[in-house]
Amino acid sequence: MTHFWSDNWQGRIKEAISASGLTTVSAFLERHPGVPYAVVAKLLRCAPAQLAILHLEEAKRLGAVRAAAADSLVRTINEHLRGGWGVGYRSEFKYAAVVSDWITMLEMHFRGESVVESGRKVWASLEAMAPPIGWKPVGSDDPLIQEAFKLGWDFSEL
Repeated sequence: MTHFWSDNWQGRIKEAISASGLTTVSAFLERHPGVPYAVVAKLLRCAPAQLAILHLEEAKRLGAVRAAAADSLVRTINEHLRGGWGVGYRSEFKYAAVVSDWITMLEMHFRGESVVESGRKVWASLEAMAPPIGWKPVGSDDPLIQEAFKLGWDFSEL
């Protein structure tokens, strides 16, 4: 078995996506809306971080950063808030896990760019909207996600 991080891991993932009849990481992820990277990565036999890396790199190259940021936020929410918003013991720690994972992901790919600041504003907007108990976004077209991006995202960013 090949180790996930061995040589040409990007090529192996892109080959797996191509074998599914698709040509982009985004198209593959669109087949699995809102599903955490960890779950989708199992389908491609890769590490979740690798999938996130390729997703955001592709978005930057194609000028689709905002769409990928929204998509990755939904996936990160669904990873950490499995029971939904405000459900479970110590949900404030789960919120912290969501925002820290998501902002770190943005920082890794958009260092020195205002994307990270936009991400922080999006998260603050989402928290200020106080999603209902149990809320789980199905995809990036979720009304609360769309509103948080409308309020917080710097539209000069792609």
